Amino acid sequence: MSENGVLISHPLDLDHKSLISDMDKRTGNRDSLIKWIMNNLDENVDYAARRGNKKNLEKPGAEKIVSATGLQPTFPSLNRYEEAAYSGIDIKEIVIRCELTLQGRIVGTGIGGRSVKEHHGNINAALKMAKKSALIDAVLTTFGLSQMFQQDWNEKDQAEQEQRKIQATKPKPTTLEEMKVAEKKDVSSQTKAELSANIFKVLDKLQGDKKAQVLDFLAHNLGNRVDTDKKTFAADVKKDELCKIANGIKEIVTGKSI
Repeated sequence: MSENGVLISHPLDLDHKSLISDMDKRTGNRDSLIKWIMNNLDENVDYAARRGNKKNLEKPGAEKIVSATGLQPTFPSLNRYEEAAYSGIDIKEIVIRCELTLQGRIVGTGIGGRSVKEHHGNINAALKMAKKSALIDAVLTTFGLSQMFQQDWNEKDQAEQEQRKIQATKPKPTTLEEMKVAEKKDVSSQTKAELSANIFKVLDKLQGDKKAQVLDFLAHNLGNRVDTDKKTFAADVKKDELCKIANGIKEIVTGKSI
């Protein structure tokens, strides 16, 4: 770092105006980066939700940030473990350093470690996880993102994340299935409020002739006691009536008698 051609060994040695100018510039750049992250990183892919306010930055998210900022990740210590593995040396612990470079200059570093035993003796898996941890650590440290993300999480966090992934991959209910609540209640087991909400939910999914038939069915049976625009039924519509309406809609959609 230099000022007017004079080498400066510490930022606090800069004159006041230069220091404030540099700090304002970096603060503005960091704010822009955070805004970009919020707009471009996807939950459950680039970062994982966890208990509390912070998220866990994942490898795809770290790679997106690195790519967008023009940095190049390198892992200078990786070759040592590759050579040791080829030589048949017993490796028990792995520590990988990640260096983020810009035009050949190192601008940030991170460290990641794994025990081979932790991965049941699979050195390849341990190397990959250590490399991933080093990359994420380098991104968090270089860009000061610890306020938004963290890296380490415990078994409970991992279990919760796995459950979220399972839920995310489950097929969404079909139009007919949405006539029932998550517990797959029969229409007669649903409350009046649940029936009302599910009827309009199904109506929103329908198109074309099927939707026209359902609208005619509602108008014929309830008249002005249903408002499909506001998605409401009149207060005097009883639960038994809604059960008949729900079954009638299912009959229209499936073409089968209920």
